[in-house]
Amino acid sequence: MNDWIFKTRTKGDVRIEWGLDEMIAYTMEETPREIGRIEFQEVDCPTSPYLLVMSMFLEGPEHSKEYLNEGIGREMVRNATNYLPVVFRRHDGNRRDDGSHLTGSGPGFAERMVVEGLATWDD
Repeated sequence: MNDWIFKTRTKGDVRIEWGLDEMIAYTMEETPREIGRIEFQEVDCPTSPYLLVMSMFLEGPEHSKEYLNEGIGREMVRNATNYLPVVFRRHDGNRRDDGSHLTGSGPGFAERMVVEGLATWDD
């Protein structure tokens, strides 16, 4: 596991842990609360392996949304690209057979990451 401290835009520091297939963000409180996570699946494509985003949740502790738009998701995706390219599936409102899906602010976030060049679409 790898972890680091990330300074958000307005909420101060958060701790991000990267395990085998997910990144999880926590508050820096004495008893840390989970802010959110991004779950990945490593796809061993013959031409170029990549990390497929299976699901993500960055709504903050107790769904407070207080950590949205603080740069945490972008930091997670940016850090993941140091390992392998990050790929999103386009949102069609359905959970895929492999379990991947984006809900809530996920589709808009994915679009921003693709526009910024931090990720691509699985076309």
